Amino acid sequence: MIEPLLNSCVKRTKVIHTISLRMYKYSFLLLSFLLLQNIFPNKVTGNPITLIHTPSFPQSHIPTFPQSPIPTFPQSHIPSHKSNDYLSQAIQQELNRDIKALQKTCKEWLDSGEYSPGLLQYNYNVLIGLAPNAILITNGENDTYPLWLLQHGKNVRKDIIVMNRKLLLKTDYLNALLTENEIPPFPSEEEVIFQKNEHRLLYIIKHIILHRQSTSLYFASTLSKELTAPFSSKLFNTGLAFVYSDTRINNVDIIQNNFEENFLTDYLKVNFAPDPNQELVNQLNFNYVPPLILITHDYEARKLFKKAQKSEQLALEIATQINRVEEVKELFDTPPYYILIDKSQNKEAKTITIHNTQGEHLIINVQTALYKQGYNPGPIDNIFGEKTQNALYQFQIDHKLPLGKMDKQTLKVLFTGNHRMIPFFRQMPALF
Repeated sequence: MIEPLLNSCVKRTKVIHTISLRMYKYSFLLLSFLLLQNIFPNKVTGNPITLIHTPSFPQSHIPTFPQSPIPTFPQSHIPSHKSNDYLSQAIQQELNRDIKALQKTCKEWLDSGEYSPGLLQYNYNVLIGLAPNAILITNGENDTYPLWLLQHGKNVRKDIIVMNRKLLLKTDYLNALLTENEIPPFPSEEEVIFQKNEHRLLYIIKHIILHRQSTSLYFASTLSKELTAPFSSKLFNTGLAFVYSDTRINNVDIIQNNFEENFLTDYLKVNFAPDPNQELVNQLNFNYVPPLILITHDYEARKLFKKAQKSEQLALEIATQINRVEEVKELFDTPPYYILIDKSQNKEAKTITIHNTQGEHLIINVQTALYKQGYNPGPIDNIFGEKTQNALYQFQIDHKLPLGKMDKQTLKVLFTGNHRMIPFFRQMPALF
């Protein structure tokens, strides 16, 4: 009696268990169907759907953002994984010195639209402002990769040898690049190789300076002061780069020629296309300000007031983009130092630093100039004695100049024949 009852209970339990499992299964399928329909409407049936796993976070860790309008950009300016692919390919091809492959990659990269228009425009002006067949040492990605795109994708200034400071630390690449440009390979002595990268880079730059022969060498304005400090007295601003020279050069005329003839500057005033890197571009554009200040002072000294106003206005427009207007205005109001340049050779005269008409070698230059123009300043001894004062006084009377002061106007007329005063600053504003 008991045994049949137990068997009956067991059977009923198995049936209930089976029904429960089936109900659970169907409920799960139904729930899954409803979720998929909610996430992918009208796409539940047909081809299988691949879901991307998204990690979940505690509610307290979910970031919140202000409800401000989200800027939209044309599809060509939205970065994607493709740009990273192009970048990695370009770096490897540059390291291998596979120029044909690099040209192909750069052209495809440009065609894809995966680049910053502002960075290309800035770096175009970097290239276009350099002397033929020059070497340019650059800092990082924002002043190197756009140069590759322009050179290999648009055939812009392919004569320029671009040397990225980080890539120069790779010995095989460095020596291949040096050999291509008729510079001896970098020595591999242990005391050099095993020093810190920063120190080794200085050795590399000195090696290039020593063996570059007549090739012009430039340092991008984006390089850190720590790197260029050992050479600072021999670096002269030419716009967006500093040229290395053992003797002083008239860099103001070079800057003026770049702004008047070479640089494309409309993009500094008007954004022709949205740029997701605009903030970075605005920061880089501040590199235009120091040279603009120099040429503004020179224009004013030569009474080219319209040009002076134009260059000053451009500098202030650039400064406005990064809220540094007051700093730049103060620099425009600061009297620069002046260097006297021999016009015939476009080189610095023997003794010539002037600031507010003061300088340790100023008197001897004045005495020499007075003597050459027929006045008697007495001995050429760098002493502003009675004879020198009388000669200068007579010179001012003859040229209808203010009497008694050795001011900038007097000096300008005095040196008009063979010399020209060009402005310079011993310290300019930092980029960041």
